[in-house]
Amino acid sequence: MARKRRSEGGLRTSVLGADGAMLAVTVVVAVLAIFSALVLGLAGQQVASLAVLSVALVIGVWTLARRRAASTVDTEGSAMDTESSTEETRVVVVRDGEVPRHPEGQIIEFEGQKLGVIDFGTDLSRVLRCQIDKNILSRGEPFRSGGILDTACLPILGAGAAATPALFAGNVFLATVNPATLMQIGTGVGSAVMGPGGIIAQAPFVAASGAILPVVAPVMLFTTLSSMMICARLDQIQGSLDKLAKAVEQLLVHQIADDYVTLVSALGRLQDVSQELEGGQRFTDDMKMRLALAERDMNVLHYKFAFLLEWPVGSEADANLAASDTESFTAASLADLQIARLWLKLALQDNPDDVCRRNSTLTSRVDDTEKSFKDLLQNDSVRTYREHLQSSVEGLGWWKRNVVRRGPRKEIEAEIDRIQSGPERRLATLLPNISQWLDDLVSQKDVGQKQAIICYRENGGQGDLKAYYTSDWQLQEQPRPKTTGE
Repeated sequence: MARKRRSEGGLRTSVLGADGAMLAVTVVVAVLAIFSALVLGLAGQQVASLAVLSVALVIGVWTLARRRAASTVDTEGSAMDTESSTEETRVVVVRDGEVPRHPEGQIIEFEGQKLGVIDFGTDLSRVLRCQIDKNILSRGEPFRSGGILDTACLPILGAGAAATPALFAGNVFLATVNPATLMQIGTGVGSAVMGPGGIIAQAPFVAASGAILPVVAPVMLFTTLSSMMICARLDQIQGSLDKLAKAVEQLLVHQIADDYVTLVSALGRLQDVSQELEGGQRFTDDMKMRLALAERDMNVLHYKFAFLLEWPVGSEADANLAASDTESFTAASLADLQIARLWLKLALQDNPDDVCRRNSTLTSRVDDTEKSFKDLLQNDSVRTYREHLQSSVEGLGWWKRNVVRRGPRKEIEAEIDRIQSGPERRLATLLPNISQWLDDLVSQKDVGQKQAIICYRENGGQGDLKAYYTSDWQLQEQPRPKTTGE
């Protein structure tokens, strides 16, 4: 393409050179014609004089038309060369007037949901990019929380979508569902960008007069944000989840059945993948393989123990099995939840087309796990069976309890003691941890609102598009300074 344009440029140069020589000859001929017309006019030959002047006028008009056409060809050729060069180097020429220097915000609505998009402007974006570079140099990652986001998850910025000049100029953008931020976008206030170490930068903030970024597929954008929010909610309760998993492991560690060994192994593998993801914020090929193996081991076990929990408890042996099944089901549920959470994070990184399905899967599994754990707390089959035995003893009269049925009574009381010291004691260790996990799950419902999408182009707007989801940066309203007399 470049060689073709250069070839055409050389042809235009040669044409322009020929036109220049012809112009010089034309000027000489026109001057001689005008001089001849004057001489003929003075000699009384008016008709001949008019004829010569007409010829000179035609030559002049023809020459001007040729020059205008040559100039137009040259201008169009230069524009095509510039466009070709821009396309080859992926550099977009941006006018200063098209790029906001101060933060601007826009609210996008879709099916009753609201999303805020903020263009931090050139001045503030320069400070934020310096902070990102500093973080990368100091710890190897731009943000402490969150992870890498596939840019195709953002239809406003994806391949083939229109992009604003501000994005090409290197401005930093933020997308959020935080209600406080949305209110600020609607009213316009003095604001500051808060990071883990305090205020990063501050600037006046106004609502944008037009669209900041074109939204091609809002459903994908809102799905991406909701996926980030549910992942953040589970990330925040990771501590209580780890405690619950540890309690299950301690209860299962003395078991020798293959199912229990598989459960403990899968939980350890998932915990290792989660810790590695938290440190590197990116899935490696090895992590993907370990995640797939854990999912293979857990699928059957999860449904198996869910089925076994439905078995009624009618004996001491049933009570022991019920306790083991409860422990195993809890472990399998936690592993299943962890697997769904990690798959969703992997989709956000590598496979945006699968984000919607993974988000739906994780959401339903969180709801199912929450319901199942509540049922375990409310319907303790082991405790119910033990209370039934106690009622049968207490219902006996004195004569039957101490004379007629003294032997069976003692056997029942011994069974009650064994149940209390065995399966019921094991569940007494597990159930409080389940209760704590449920409490944390409820208390962290709003934590996802702190999540935001940060995106920008490297190298001052000429490099690759980068996108992250993180809770490190928040837009916060700053108190209005008091004036004298207030």
